[in-house]
Amino acid sequence: MAKSKMWKITQTAKHNRVVIAKYIRVSTDKQRDEGYSIDIQKERLDGYARSMFPQSEYDAEYREYVDDGFSGGSLDRPKMNELIEDVKNGEIAHVVVVKLDRLSRSQKDTLYLIEDVFLPHDVAFISMGESFNTATAFGRAVVGILSVFDQLERENIYERTRSGMRKRVELGYWPGGGNVPFGYDYDSESGVLIPNRDAETVRRIYELYNSGYSQQAIANICGLKYERLVERILTRKTNAGVIVYNGMEYQGLHEPIISMDEYRKTMALMAERAARHLVSATDHLLTGLVCCGKCEAKMRYQKWGKAGGRFACCLVHDPNRDNERPWAEDIEAVVLEAVSTRLNNALSHRKYCFYSIFGGRSFFAGKGRDMRRRHGEAEGAQK
Repeated sequence: MAKSKMWKITQTAKHNRVVIAKYIRVSTDKQRDEGYSIDIQKERLDGYARSMFPQSEYDAEYREYVDDGFSGGSLDRPKMNELIEDVKNGEIAHVVVVKLDRLSRSQKDTLYLIEDVFLPHDVAFISMGESFNTATAFGRAVVGILSVFDQLERENIYERTRSGMRKRVELGYWPGGGNVPFGYDYDSESGVLIPNRDAETVRRIYELYNSGYSQQAIANICGLKYERLVERILTRKTNAGVIVYNGMEYQGLHEPIISMDEYRKTMALMAERAARHLVSATDHLLTGLVCCGKCEAKMRYQKWGKAGGRFACCLVHDPNRDNERPWAEDIEAVVLEAVSTRLNNALSHRKYCFYSIFGGRSFFAGKGRDMRRRHGEAEGAQK
């Protein structure tokens, strides 16, 4: 194969040799089946690099940077980060890929790599599939054009994926992913949720709550870490056979753990308890409103002798946690200050808007004089 006149043969600053970086990426099994497998890319890049930069003519070194299972929509990839670091350290002369979209599917990221990483460090970028080299002005222009189409393809893939997922949900299938509800397992072959051994715990949680137990008491009985988990389980409509996707509800094909009647009963009881809690008599300002920043459990007022009170969560005695118990007065002071500031800002804004609408203070002064004059005329008429 004859060498292209476009090649820009350079040597690295740290080594008296030409270092060719072969970047390889594959994100899905489908791409492997379509001819973008790691082995195929390695074979093509290795043959290409050795033919264009034979060791008989150059002191060439061939490095491989392989990101297996990473999307091209982001540069947050281990080997990509390593490649960027090596380029900035002056260790690379050429970066070669099988196809432009192996480098990135984002126009912004592609241009960043070429204009802000490769070119400033005298590194030429070569794409076999598109047959260009950024060592030339024409090659750099082609990269900008092709990266636009790569980004368009990525966005089309995203839209098709979302559309396909929504269609699955409409048919009653679980949308997939790692967020499987407690009490279920996901059967990838059937695409349906299957109740597991924790389903009985879910049923018991509903029974206990509808029998009058608090969420914290239920968490203690069922061995859950904190009461927030109980609330999430109780409010999850999936337990009643419904799939909630992007704010819409669809009837699922999975077996419900509880009936819809029991779910509605629980939600009504939860609303009733919340309403009672809001009007309950208490001397504490923030009762039921403070949550632990580490375990997310509700924090309660705890008397601390004559010094006052502290906030404590249910896991404060857990030896594996270092949950703090802040002074209640300090937290209340911060909240009151924040509320006061927001109220003052709101009132100032409202006053400003009112003045702006009616022409400022002169309007009120004039209207005040008119009202006094009319009041005087009325009194004179009565006399």
